[in-house]
Amino acid sequence: MKMPKRLAPLLEEGFIDEVIGQLMSGKEATVYVVRCGESTRCAKIYKDAKQRSFRQAASFCAGIIHGDLSEYNILLAADGPVIIDLPQAVDAAGNNEAASMLKRDVDNLAAYFGRFAPQILTASYGTEIWALFEAGRLHVEAELTGRIEADTRPVDLDGVLQELEATRLEDDARVRRQEELSAGR
Repeated sequence: MKMPKRLAPLLEEGFIDEVIGQLMSGKEATVYVVRCGESTRCAKIYKDAKQRSFRQAASFCAGIIHGDLSEYNILLAADGPVIIDLPQAVDAAGNNEAASMLKRDVDNLAAYFGRFAPQILTASYGTEIWALFEAGRLHVEAELTGRIEADTRPVDLDGVLQELEATRLEDDARVRRQEELSAGR
């Protein structure tokens, strides 16, 4: 396929190796199937890209949490499923809400597919996937069980309270220093 003009920078920067084809085009964006190394991914190019940052203009389906995943955001391509509609996606490693977003995404899919395979309704795939991600053991070949052991260790409430108090004292000291600097102008 001829390289679309808006994808050329991604090829030049080494983010993608090849454009396989156009998946779909909508009012907001055009989605292309691209090859990145041995992975097949999608690249969503917004039609109003001039008004968006480069990062928003091209979203990739890898290393991110979708944030609003449902059966309506999954298309079946010849070589497997492709996830679309990524404007709200977040970096799994850089967002404090990523774990809950992933769990919600997985729960949404489990609710839908659970109509056909009821055994997945009681599984904890989202929690298991996040635990593997945090441990650095999440990869394509990771075998999921849907079971995860609950952490039953007692909470160190005194330690948590001490940490909160230390943080409060540090913040108070920082505010005092700023006030002293402002007053000395």
